[in-house]
Amino acid sequence: MFASAEIGKFKFIVNLGEFCPDSPELGRNKIMVHSFNAFCEVNLENELDGTGACIRRITALSARTNGAVFCPVRTHLFGLKHIGAAVCFKGRLIDIADRTQNPLSDEYETTDKLKVFAADGGKIGLLIDTDCLLEENWQKAAREADVILCLNRGTSAAAKDDAQHFSRTYAIPYLYVDDAGIEWRSM
Repeated sequence: MFASAEIGKFKFIVNLGEFCPDSPELGRNKIMVHSFNAFCEVNLENELDGTGACIRRITALSARTNGAVFCPVRTHLFGLKHIGAAVCFKGRLIDIADRTQNPLSDEYETTDKLKVFAADGGKIGLLIDTDCLLEENWQKAAREADVILCLNRGTSAAAKDDAQHFSRTYAIPYLYVDDAGIEWRSM
């Protein structure tokens, strides 16, 4: 199921189901975003040795549409698990950005840096999973980004409420994507 949101100069096209290589054409200022429903856990060891195809499929979609693709992934590499998002642009893997904090103390590791990505139309601050719930992350990302993209696992009315509140507090538009749908606010 596809949904869309126009926020400033960005047009986001969101796929809420399994990964779909036949996504709509993207083009200038259009960005494909997937939910955590796109893939099960991705073994990065297999991706590195060429036996896995998840990352290759995401980069191929980005190349075919000549645009940006943000795809959340749960990964594991050498016994460490992460929650993140593969970010591709025009057929190249730019980064696999991981969430920065783990207030629930689950099995997934964290990194220490929030990511902001330049795209046609401005800068996108990326908040992943529980990063969406923490005000300090919104405050940091709002200083550098033109829009915040929240990619959350599962569904959470509280997380959606937090996104609305933090968006107003820091006067920044956002797109919130979880397994059930999207919510967004343009300024």
